[in-house]
Amino acid sequence: MKNFKKLMSIMAMAALSMALIAGCGATDSAEDTAANTVETNDSGNTDSSLKPDSNTSANTDVDDDIEDVDDDVDNDVDDDADDADDLNLTDDQALAGIKNYCLQQDPSLADMVDSDDYTIEWSVESSDDDEIVVLYRSYTAAEIRYYVDREDGDVDITEYVPAVMSEPEESAEEFNIKEYLQ
Repeated sequence: MKNFKKLMSIMAMAALSMALIAGCGATDSAEDTAANTVETNDSGNTDSSLKPDSNTSANTDVDDDIEDVDDDVDNDVDDDADDADDLNLTDDQALAGIKNYCLQQDPSLADMVDSDDYTIEWSVESSDDDEIVVLYRSYTAAEIRYYVDREDGDVDITEYVPAVMSEPEESAEEFNIKEYLQ
């Protein structure tokens, strides 16, 4: 009977903890996502004022070569614009994006962060060329890790509650951090 009560107490604590640690929020309305989407514009204007005068016969073959070069320049400018969009995220951007995500998903966290009554922290736990891991330590002691892909900004999440879970569990929640960068 004593073990049964102990088991029931642990189960109740686990259920309560799981209810409190649903990450920073598992839902995201379409309106919130649309309001926080970062929009970018590509501009690939080139100056074609260097084309020679086509009135001379010597310039007719050159015109074709210059048009080919102009096409190459246009493609290079477009590639450079695409490269600017594909710049890898920095650790600071990932950290700021995760904080923004958490605060938008659960606005009450803002009051807790500024309070001395709660211990809440975000930190970059690890970082390599491909991925940044941001740790969010909740006031409930839950450890939520956000695995941010540096290149495309996709985020995968694991949750772990010490003394309740034996190992971290993957969350079905996914998002793109670029939606939360300001």
